[in-house]
Amino acid sequence: MNRRLLLGYSLILLPLAETLWLGNTFSLTWHSPKLMYQISTFLVPIKMLLTIAGTILIYRTGFRSPLSYLHMAPYCIGLCHALLLSLVCLSYLIFGTKADLFRESGTIHVYTADAGAMAKSYHHFSLICRDDFGFYRLQPIETLDWLGEFTFQQQGDELLIQHKDYEGEHEKRLDIAGFNCDSGSN
Repeated sequence: MNRRLLLGYSLILLPLAETLWLGNTFSLTWHSPKLMYQISTFLVPIKMLLTIAGTILIYRTGFRSPLSYLHMAPYCIGLCHALLLSLVCLSYLIFGTKADLFRESGTIHVYTADAGAMAKSYHHFSLICRDDFGFYRLQPIETLDWLGEFTFQQQGDELLIQHKDYEGEHEKRLDIAGFNCDSGSN
């Protein structure tokens, strides 16, 4: 098989595998979830360009061979993936990224899921545990319904959440005494 054709296949299949199975940023958990999300948003245009380059290589090389119909599947997959990645890039340009859904204060991390969607929104509070090399793991503390505008801080063995919604200002306290980074669970 032609080296250019193998390169074209690789340029299509590697970004596709990262998109479908490896999660944000090759499933790395370094520094913070927000940083990993931001890196993944910068990888989208790079993956799109690699996929486009792969489809061009297959088009120029693969369709000249007698078995050109065998190259149609990767070529079509590459075109579809490039189209989806270009739509994601366009949405980032128009609507911006969702980096503001990730918040961190000390060792507490909050991810707001489905903010602004028609479905119910949740805040996932977690303890962020880092190792010596900067890699982290999240230990879930609590998932709360939509809080509106909120601030949070750790005060000893409690997590103090002050929030304001359509009913007014509220304060919520969560006991986090049983959560630590030494064990994998509560």
